[in-house]
Amino acid sequence: MAVPNTMRPRGFACLAAAGACLAVFAWSAESAIAAEEGIKAIFPQNWTFFGEPFAARLEPGSEAAKSDSIQRQGGTLAIAYRAADREGAPWLGWMQDGRLLWIPEALAVWVAPQNLAAGNLPYGEEVVDRWRALPLEYQPDDLEPLPAAYRYEAELEYPLRREAREMVLAMIRAAQANGAKLQICSGYRSAAKQRELYLRKIESAGYGQKTVAKPGHSEHQLGAAIDFAGPDDTHLLRMSFGQTREGQWLASRAAEFGFVQSYTEANEPLTGYQPEPWHYRYVGIERARGWRPLGPPCE
Repeated sequence: MAVPNTMRPRGFACLAAAGACLAVFAWSAESAIAAEEGIKAIFPQNWTFFGEPFAARLEPGSEAAKSDSIQRQGGTLAIAYRAADREGAPWLGWMQDGRLLWIPEALAVWVAPQNLAAGNLPYGEEVVDRWRALPLEYQPDDLEPLPAAYRYEAELEYPLRREAREMVLAMIRAAQANGAKLQICSGYRSAAKQRELYLRKIESAGYGQKTVAKPGHSEHQLGAAIDFAGPDDTHLLRMSFGQTREGQWLASRAAEFGFVQSYTEANEPLTGYQPEPWHYRYVGIERARGWRPLGPPCE
């Protein structure tokens, strides 16, 4: 697929409020070919490929003709175009040797500039969602295991960052005093482990699945996100957890300890993920009071 030579920038536009938007150009696609092919030019961004070796396509779509350009894990691409395949799945395009090549957006990540700071990222200031990623190598240096008494599986440590760990232990003790018996069934998770889970999921459910985050896009990599369980295993990682004593206690009291439910029915348009009443993230008490997801970047 050739790039129409009549596509040209018309102006620069960016909504910068709270880092909610990527810088983008407003492009004018005067060519009829461009309109038919559905190519959208975007402000160039460096994306990191994380999938298994993949032959870039000459057009969007898994069945499209393959090129001789093989993408491998960790490769960086200067993405400048977007388009959708026949099933509506988004693809990313870049110029290489005079050709426009494509990979599925599902196999690459864009790291938000706010996440490139050295050291541990401040609680609540980390920008990680369906569209903005953490560096795949990011790992906090203050991770500590949870006491065995609060682990869903005693042999798993479920490490958390130090402050988040202290606050969740205080929250669990407060819940117990009110008859809610909370346990933790997931804490820090590396990007490498997330990659394994994600690739397995898209192999079975396709690129459009909305339950497992891409590596770099999981809040668990922060070391400040937690999956909770209660004494009844029938509600483990299920929507019904929200109706249990433990789920209801968290919904009403977690913010007092600096935790927010990341994915709710109300904020699904802003997160891109289905509701998870068991998943909470530590952002600090002040931020928890008015927490709101950023939502998708404007283009």
